[in-house]
Amino acid sequence: MYFTVDEFKGKAEVQRKGVRFQCEESMFDNPFLSHVYEVRSGATRSAGTRIRIDFEYLEQRSLYDAFLLQTHGALTSPIANWFPLFPGAPGINSSLRFSRIGNPPQRWFSQVAKAQVKVNWEKVWGTRLIFLMAKLHGIRFAEPEYADLNNALKVAQWATVALDQHPNCVIYTFASSAVRVCMAGQEHGLNLKGVRFLVTGEPLTEQRKREIEQVGAIAVPVYGISEAGVIAAGCDQVHDPSASDHCHVYKDTTAIIAHPYHVPHFDITVNSFLFTTVLFESPKLLLN
Repeated sequence: MYFTVDEFKGKAEVQRKGVRFQCEESMFDNPFLSHVYEVRSGATRSAGTRIRIDFEYLEQRSLYDAFLLQTHGALTSPIANWFPLFPGAPGINSSLRFSRIGNPPQRWFSQVAKAQVKVNWEKVWGTRLIFLMAKLHGIRFAEPEYADLNNALKVAQWATVALDQHPNCVIYTFASSAVRVCMAGQEHGLNLKGVRFLVTGEPLTEQRKREIEQVGAIAVPVYGISEAGVIAAGCDQVHDPSASDHCHVYKDTTAIIAHPYHVPHFDITVNSFLFTTVLFESPKLLLN
């Protein structure tokens, strides 16, 4: 039993032994959870996939964040996010998760300006309500501030100030954005030695990892999808020097099996992974 990505997103009809039917995204929502707000994967580029987020899910996921930060000696280190603002998933979700473990991000930089994101008034006021509730509970919840890819220096400067007061700091962002920070810091002679870049959303290639490490920073791959959260992450040990994105699977959140996949319209077969969610609080139910 399985559903392909296109079937999951409602882009392709499901055909199994003479049975044909069409899926909708909502069919895979976890029926055992309520939801507090809604995000979209790829929301800055397209309509994306709608994902409903529940506080119980964020609480469970925050435990893995604490474990990852502790592994890299950064559980209490200053954190900054560089992700697009709501309704993009990584920025708001990680901000709430880090806050849950007592270390809310000090800054939230966004590659996307508010004017570029078109959302209805419910999402606008819903976002403001989250920030207001955080303040009422005494949580230092950083609001998004615009810093596009040409203004990576702003992020690098924050890291330099943080490193003046702490042995290390954390920047959670996309892999290519992390490289931009390193390039900007190097160009302006800033100290970035000790920065832990938690990089996600894009492959951590050998070239990207090399550019990050050239400034004395550390690249930590974080592999995940908005529908199921973080699936695997890098540790503090070097297992295979030739593998720039070596990760350990969070086996109690997602079951993974390898499967040969024939690429449509091409006469090639590649290795692929099939995902099944096992975390009770997962927002979406994935089945192979």
